[in-house]
Amino acid sequence: MAGNSQKHSFVSQYFLPSTEDERKRLDWQNRYMTKVVFDGKLICVPTTLNPGDELLETGTGTGIWLLDVARDAHPKVSLTGIDINRHLFPTEYPHNIAFAIHTVTNLPDSWSDRFKVANQRLLAGALTSEQWGTALSELYRVLKPGGWVQLLETGPETTAYSGPNTKLFIDAFIALYASKGLALDIHETILAQAGFVNVQKRTIAQGCYGLYTTGETSLAYDRAV
Repeated sequence: MAGNSQKHSFVSQYFLPSTEDERKRLDWQNRYMTKVVFDGKLICVPTTLNPGDELLETGTGTGIWLLDVARDAHPKVSLTGIDINRHLFPTEYPHNIAFAIHTVTNLPDSWSDRFKVANQRLLAGALTSEQWGTALSELYRVLKPGGWVQLLETGPETTAYSGPNTKLFIDAFIALYASKGLALDIHETILAQAGFVNVQKRTIAQGCYGLYTTGETSLAYDRAV
């Protein structure tokens, strides 16, 4: 089984605030991603959640994705959301949702082989390249055999410069990530090293919004049986 019980200290490189305005932005962003990248589907991996199953979301933020899942899932499906602080956690939510402070690089030992599905979105701005390897190993460890992790990340499309201002923005974006040691892409090699198989990758090219062009990438990986 991939991963182990060794724990690591965690220092986040995340540079966005935890304010009420940020809550609104994250809620809008999350539902936009669901609509555009996942064709309106909250869970795109080839599995079904049944009563008694458990689902994990890491980097849950406002919990908006879990709240949306709870509306469709059976009430006996347990939903767990974690983040490195509780500032953005909702104050009201269904009884089958639980929120807790944890980091994806250091999940509880008791969670091994527990979850059928894990969801994670937009942590490229929080994890260094080294931390990604640890995070993926931890996700692999807490998934049941045959379970799935669903990932979505975004980054600049460096071949889609539409003008000098856009190029300046994208170059600054890349330089910011590089200065913090952040990874702009999740390479299949890292997933394979964590133990994942049946990797499925889909890249969705987005249009030009304001000053820049982005590409949205959704990823799903199957935990080895």
